[in-house]
This record gives sequence, structure tokens and C-alpha cells, in this order.
Amino acid sequence: MNRKQLYLWSLLLGLLGFAYLPSAQAVPFLVFQPTLQSFNQGDTVTVDVAVTGLGSEIVAAYDLDVAYDNSLLNAVSLSFGTNLGDPLSFETLQSSNSLSPVVDLAEVSLLSDADLQALQSSLGGTVVLAQIQFNALDAGDTSSLQFASGSEVKGANNQVIVNVSVPEPATGLLLGAGLIPLVVGRKKAAVR
Repeated sequence: MNRKQLYLWSLLLGLLGFAYLPSAQAVPFLVFQPTLQSFNQGDTVTVDVAVTGLGSEIVAAYDLDVAYDNSLLNAVSLSFGTNLGDPLSFETLQSSNSLSPVVDLAEVSLLSDADLQALQSSLGGTVVLAQIQFNALDAGDTSSLQFASGSEVKGANNQVIVNVSVPEPATGLLLGAGLIPLVVGRKKAAVR
């Protein structure tokens, strides 16, 4: 089998793999609402933490770490949403003196999955989990807000539906190393 045939077979197998992927469904993900807002020194900045794209999925529990830039913002308060019924709630606001400031928030609903479905079904696929207020220490915007690695949201039957993970640098290096022979082989084939 020559290289051209090998490339064609690889392409064909890749396309066949995509054909067998499950049909597109709503994929839940975490968002800040509003997505981006500017502020001046001394302003109070309020953001909602929400999970969206739920489709028919429910939110039964979550454990999130919201990281922020402590040169711009200082977390001052947190209020939980009402979309998990009357859950067990946990929170930690780290001061702006912390080296890696985070707002750590977690809730576990005490309702059954069926009761949560009834409670959340009218929300249009978006569940507001909490609202965080910050004091602005300097002018800027909320682009520095991010969900820290390890944050997760659980749905029906305690299954993880959102998992925030930061890929390790080694993963990218392995991918790049695997692509190098393909690129080099392709260039050599083009020269012939």
C-alpha cells in the first residue's frame, strides 16, 4: 500500500468514525451571566453562575471553584439559586489577599430526580446556580472569571454532566508529536 492509499484509507476511516457518533444533543456547560461586563474602580459587580444547554437533563448537585483576578476584584457575597429545592449548601469566599483567590460553592439537592425535573423543566434548559458579588478594586472587565479545573455539575442518578478539566501540557505534546510524522510524510510525498 503506497502513502497516497494510506492517507485515503485514514481519511475514510476518520469520516466513518464521525458518522457513527451519537446524534447531536444538547451539551450542558457552565457560563457566567452576563458573559462579559466592564466595571470601574469602586463598582459592585454581580454575576450569575449558571449551567445551560441542559435540554431534558437536570442539575442535582454541583461543586464549583470560580477563580478571579484579585488585582481587579474582591469577592464579597454569594447567594444560591432556588432551582435545587432546599439543598445542602456550602460556600467559601477567599479574600483578595489570597495567592489564588476562588469562590468555592457547592450544593446537593435533597429532592428526588423526578421532583427536580418538575422544578427545573420550565427553566428553558438554563439553571442559575448562584449569584456572586464582587467589589471592583480597579477598572477592568469580568474576562478573568473562570471555572477552575475539577469543577463539576451532576445530574440525574448522580452522573457528572459537566466536568471542567484543563488539559495537561503532556497531552498537547503527545498530539503534536503524533502529527509530526504525518506532516513530514506528506511533504516528502509532495516532493516526489
